Amino acid sequence: MRVPYPPNPPSSQPAGPRTDAELKQAWLDEIEDSSWRGCPWHESAIEGAELAEELDRYRLWAIRDKRFLHRMYFWDCYIIEHDISVPIEQACDQGVLLPLEQRYIRLLHCPERHRKALRGFLVNCQLHVQHHLALRYYLLVRMARHEATGKADWSPDTAPPRSVYRDNTFFRPQLLRFRNYAR
Repeated sequence: MRVPYPPNPPSSQPAGPRTDAELKQAWLDEIEDSSWRGCPWHESAIEGAELAEELDRYRLWAIRDKRFLHRMYFWDCYIIEHDISVPIEQACDQGVLLPLEQRYIRLLHCPERHRKALRGFLVNCQLHVQHHLALRYYLLVRMARHEATGKADWSPDTAPPRSVYRDNTFFRPQLLRFRNYAR
């Protein structure tokens, strides 16, 4: 009988259900790791994205709004300033904002300050701007996550545990080896 190598691969998922503190830490790790900023190829790919058919009235509203780009810029700055790109992505399904009850379930363990900032965005932002930005950040975050991890889906329940070398660069394994060619 052949034994597969390695005999017992370590599981990337923790055993049993996660505690509230672990779920909040998974959220903070994902928000901290969101690496979509500064990717011009992501920005250019999203330019062609269109709202879903059921949101066509918001597309028409945006065309008629003379201050649409100004409002988009203002709320885009708000999202970046309050770092709520991942909560926005989690509040969407296929780029469309979920109903309130489903958003509540998905964002249950999101840190309080991010939930408050997201609520400020959802309450105060005009609907046509809100839906355009939700689609934009849904795509940006998922594209960056897929590029970084190989899969676009994420939830705090299935998030992999944090690396032991993450916060401590002093004890990180050596990545580069120098050769002495003077010998």
